[in-house]
Amino acid sequence: MNHTDGDNDGIGDECDVTVENAAGIWMASVDPADNSEQVNAAGGACEVMPAEKVAQFMFMAEIEQIGNQIFFRGDMGGQPFMYVGLVDGVGGFELREQLGNDDFLISGSISSIGVLSAITYTSIDRNADNSVSCTEIGVITMTAPADVVEKTVLQGGGIAWFEADSWMDSSGVQKMEFMYGLVPDDTAHTLVEQLFVYDQTAGGWVRNTGGTDNYLAAAGVVVSQDLFKVTGYTDSPSAGDTAIIQPTDGANNALAVEVEHIELQEFNIETLPMMAILGGDFGMAIDQTALFATGARAYATRITDTVETHHYWCDEDWDEWFAESGITCANIVQVGQVEQTTGDWDPVPASSLNELISLPSAFTNGVPNTPAVEQMGLWVGEGQEGGQQFQIRAYLESSNAQTDGSGLTVRYVKQYWTSTGSLMYSMGQGSFTMTTVGSVAVLEYTLPESLAMYTDEDSRNVFLFAETDTGLAQTVVRRGDKSMVNQQETELLFNAVAKDQILAAFAPQAALPAEFVSASGNGVNFSADATITLTSNFGVASSGIMREWGTSTHAVTDYYAFDASGNGGRWVRQEWDLSDIQTTNIDEAMTWLVDLDGNLEVTVTSSGSVHQVALNSFNDSLRPDLLVLVDNVYDGALDGSAQSPANPERLVTQVQYKADLSAKVDLVDLNTIAGNYHYSWNVNQQLHLINDGTFDEYFDNAGTPALESSGTWTVDATNDFFTLDWCSGCGDEDLVALESIAADTGDIDGDSDTTENVYTFTGWWLLDSTTGLGSMYRDQLLIIQ
Repeated sequence: MNHTDGDNDGIGDECDVTVENAAGIWMASVDPADNSEQVNAAGGACEVMPAEKVAQFMFMAEIEQIGNQIFFRGDMGGQPFMYVGLVDGVGGFELREQLGNDDFLISGSISSIGVLSAITYTSIDRNADNSVSCTEIGVITMTAPADVVEKTVLQGGGIAWFEADSWMDSSGVQKMEFMYGLVPDDTAHTLVEQLFVYDQTAGGWVRNTGGTDNYLAAAGVVVSQDLFKVTGYTDSPSAGDTAIIQPTDGANNALAVEVEHIELQEFNIETLPMMAILGGDFGMAIDQTALFATGARAYATRITDTVETHHYWCDEDWDEWFAESGITCANIVQVGQVEQTTGDWDPVPASSLNELISLPSAFTNGVPNTPAVEQMGLWVGEGQEGGQQFQIRAYLESSNAQTDGSGLTVRYVKQYWTSTGSLMYSMGQGSFTMTTVGSVAVLEYTLPESLAMYTDEDSRNVFLFAETDTGLAQTVVRRGDKSMVNQQETELLFNAVAKDQILAAFAPQAALPAEFVSASGNGVNFSADATITLTSNFGVASSGIMREWGTSTHAVTDYYAFDASGNGGRWVRQEWDLSDIQTTNIDEAMTWLVDLDGNLEVTVTSSGSVHQVALNSFNDSLRPDLLVLVDNVYDGALDGSAQSPANPERLVTQVQYKADLSAKVDLVDLNTIAGNYHYSWNVNQQLHLINDGTFDEYFDNAGTPALESSGTWTVDATNDFFTLDWCSGCGDEDLVALESIAADTGDIDGDSDTTENVYTFTGWWLLDSTTGLGSMYRDQLLIIQ
């Protein structure tokens, strides 16, 4: 590109052209097409994305234009993004990811009245080796906000923010945190921000006084309560066009260490889905069908810093060392680690800025060349590419490995983890500076724009300083964020009406067991159709799921039958005591959906009881491995654990069973398959097909085969099926085909004999006469030797 700047205005001639302008803040509504594709779990083919992944979602975006250059920024699910491109002479534009990645392309046009229209996107999903590429397409609708008077909003109920987070603790238990805050105002500016945290034990919101924030200032360290207040308005004081907010001390007095200007632009969000806007972990507390109602407004909020601040925190807890060490301010920069007991490594905090600085000779091709220097990297962020996790770290360098040296350099390094170790690559370099705040020496550097997407917006300007921690009785290096004058960020906030509607819809789930959470995030999902894709997608429409298990007193059969269309069906549970008398026969109407985690959520109509079903794995199209919670408690296990009942099975009609048979061995008569067989997984689990037309089934009784049941069997030589009649015409019959006879080359039964044959029997028996659904099974058996 020619970068000549003929008029010396700082914009190259190729970009210094007159085009339509769409700069500003927008509400982006993304609507993926129903036929969008994704790479399947096996990574070998494309599949249609499930319905829950093509649901509409919304986010706030900001557009900046410099000449005909256009920058599209925002945050989706906590992940910042930026797309860049050019606007042509008639308003058309194409945007690509910041680094020129063609895997995501946005195109559209800007009309003469500054309206964005005809915006579409194409996203390419690739597998790990780039041999498979699947395409997601969709439409983006952009809505511009309306101007409001900040004073009217803040003194009319205030503005509210919401946050949600979830994580797994060290013991594997899922933790959730929900918070919201309200910033109100009155004519005398006496009101202070209100902060609330959801208490899961008490089941309600609890007022929180806030923590503390630390500022390094000219007069030393200033401690504030983490609550702000409105201290006035500017631009037009009588109208209140821009609000001024400041942190407060313990007596609710404003502190001058930080002064921010707040500008609001309003979106009407009436009738919009709450989760389309809130997104993320709020899905654990707000139903997908909840809508905003009359009076709900959201605000694109621009926050501008008007004074330079050096802010740092004292609440790090990423290692148990912080709780055990007695540290006064939990904020350190780590330079190493030491093993206290086997497998228990504690961080070693830097005690001076010079400990963090290396010589130029410590780097080769821009990356550390010794393990000791590798540990000195400062955390920048993390991400994932091509299925591989990576982190980005910053390394400091000077000519003498001291703060008073020359060539003050920051090296940025990307580190991948592989099965054989880690790989490190240079991502470029910048510089750091030394200054003082009051009498304290401070090291500062700013992350380049290309790395901003990997960190929080307010963490781009980093500063480090050393101070004595009285709890450790030593000097430690702290890390903080520096705010620059005119530095800006945007957030999406809500009016008091929308806040109240969110709180009314708020009903968090109980903490889920760790195994269930893991299964929910494994990418093996249910879908609201009839598509079966092994290891990836289990469509349940027009079919069912059945489980069987035993307790110390009962045998249990439990199944769900799903309608072919809509979201209706039935839940059935039958129990028999040890004398084979049926004691329970539940047959209830239910509704169902597939949630955002790809789990089934079944609601029993009469009781409102919620059954959640996750696919732990799906390697067998007939026997999926299921985890089932009924009102957040495991169902079907004797001890309340994640133990899955034996052999959960998919239910199909007899027509579907016959269609799903891959092949059938020609059956001439009984003698074709008569014989004594054992199942491949247990030599004591047996089926004896006797050539007199009777059969016996045996179970494993403490290492010995024991007779369990008997019946009669017949062969349909014309259609190549045989029937197992368990009770002489009572209707309890299995229709079975011999699918294949193959050599036991893999020693499937572990007896070291690979010359015997494996017989694959595939059968079906009617379970639900109302729907015609029955259990289809496929078992491998061998002749008993």
